[in-house]
Amino acid sequence: MKNLLILFCSLLMSGVFGDTENVSVKEGDSVTLQINPEETKGATELVWRLNNTVIAKIDLEGKDKPPPVYTDEKRFRDRLNLERQTGSLTITNITAEHSGEYQMEIRSSGEIKHKTFRVSVSVSVKEGDSVTLQTGVTDGKDVKWKFNGANLTDSRFTNSEVNEQTGDLNISNIGLDQSGEYQVNINGRLHRIFRISISGEENMSVMEGDPVTLHTNATRIQAEDVIQWTFKDSLIAYSNKTTTTGRFDMNLAGSLIILKIRSDDSGLYDVNITGSKHIHKRFNVIVTESRSNGEKTGPGLLVVLILMGIFLMS
Repeated sequence: MKNLLILFCSLLMSGVFGDTENVSVKEGDSVTLQINPEETKGATELVWRLNNTVIAKIDLEGKDKPPPVYTDEKRFRDRLNLERQTGSLTITNITAEHSGEYQMEIRSSGEIKHKTFRVSVSVSVKEGDSVTLQTGVTDGKDVKWKFNGANLTDSRFTNSEVNEQTGDLNISNIGLDQSGEYQVNINGRLHRIFRISISGEENMSVMEGDPVTLHTNATRIQAEDVIQWTFKDSLIAYSNKTTTTGRFDMNLAGSLIILKIRSDDSGLYDVNITGSKHIHKRFNVIVTESRSNGEKTGPGLLVVLILMGIFLMS
């Protein structure tokens, strides 16, 4: 299992929540929500909560150094490990039911410090697939879904519906503009977080010497978005700053422009966009011989045939 270490280095103020870390984990992976050991010095008790429910705690003042106490909820059985020295929490074999807001509470004499991690489960799908995001409940009356912090009300979600019984979100024929963070609230409280990453592969046949644009299908790239273009696993473009030179360029949508494509430009192009949107797309580009080359070889062959005919008749 892949173990992701989420480093926590900023100082926490007494009685005030620290900065929130956004963490995206693939289903089945393990994740460690790591705390700076300096922050737990002098602590008397460490408490971890998920969506305001205590899931793990440890008494640091006990003479016999008592072990951590974990929740008896079935979904966390044998999945939690709270480190006594640092207070870091590891969740193994993570699933959607483990997503949400994790709050670390450091208690000491006279003060309480906090840190919050927003853990989402990463779902990777192909453009055009159908996707179901499950709530895990049987009563969907008070279920509310949000996309990137806003309600699912704009026109891009005409292909989605919420199951009246379970509250599950069903999206059919998913599009690239529907990648991002999905949050489900139940009774006004955060329940689960999903992060959808959409991939697609497009086959293209182009003529040598022509200009070519590999479209991301994004409308416009925001300042916080990071774009990474690779060709045959080698980096050829990166933003916010563009590192492309010569024949390569990018437009405002993050699409890659090849000004004059060559035969050695054939191959697999890969783009990843993260930030306000999450897009992963591939292009399999095949460059064919230019028309001008074909026109040059045709008349030459005709001249050879005429000369051969004259020679045979003589």
